[in-house]
Amino acid sequence: MPAGTPENRIAYAAMVETLDHLVGRVLDEIDALHLTQNTLLVFLSDNGGHPDHTSNAPLRGSKWNLYEGGIREPFIVRWPGHVPAGTTSDTVVHGCDLLPTFGEIAGASPNVDALDGVSLLPVFKDPHATLKRTRPLLWHFPYYHPEKGFAKAPKTIGVADFVTSQTRPQSAIRVDDWKLLRFDEDNRVELYDLKTDLPEQHNLAASQPEVADRLHALLKAELKNRGARLARPRP
Repeated sequence: MPAGTPENRIAYAAMVETLDHLVGRVLDEIDALHLTQNTLLVFLSDNGGHPDHTSNAPLRGSKWNLYEGGIREPFIVRWPGHVPAGTTSDTVVHGCDLLPTFGEIAGASPNVDALDGVSLLPVFKDPHATLKRTRPLLWHFPYYHPEKGFAKAPKTIGVADFVTSQTRPQSAIRVDDWKLLRFDEDNRVELYDLKTDLPEQHNLAASQPEVADRLHALLKAELKNRGARLARPRP
């Protein structure tokens, strides 16, 4: 690491290197057992990187909040004979898609109407495939963070600022390239076109009121239908 790198980032880099080594051991063992051609491996993270240790640039935000830096993550698949090596896809997928994907591969017939996700097999076969979802992508964080020292944390959530900012109760919904965030305390909304504004720097809620109202209504309906736990005022 460069001279002057904070100790916590050095420790983080060491953990990433160790993870890389251990994933390699798993792959080597699968190869040694001659299971490579019959094994699907999926590598992904949980949610955005911790701002004390890493940057999510060019994405805004980090773990805990619902800007893209808080919810985007790596998703890597190795499945020889099914997924061509070295290909990439811009299709938006979600962790909830893993259950129906694994179920279809195993020959199960789950009640797809009862699942949040969809099978990713079409994308595995064609990286340009479009997934047909019956439910919009939804994220919900009805909490305050950090739990300690909230009042002293910065209010602004930026890009690559390496600080833990105040994250307030919020929800987000995405339909195509439109993404809307709703903040529970004042019912304020922010609207972004991720196709042209991936860092979420230009709030279009005022200039695109019809889109904002449509997504806001859909978000509220989805939260109600799914029995989401709603935020309570901070004491």
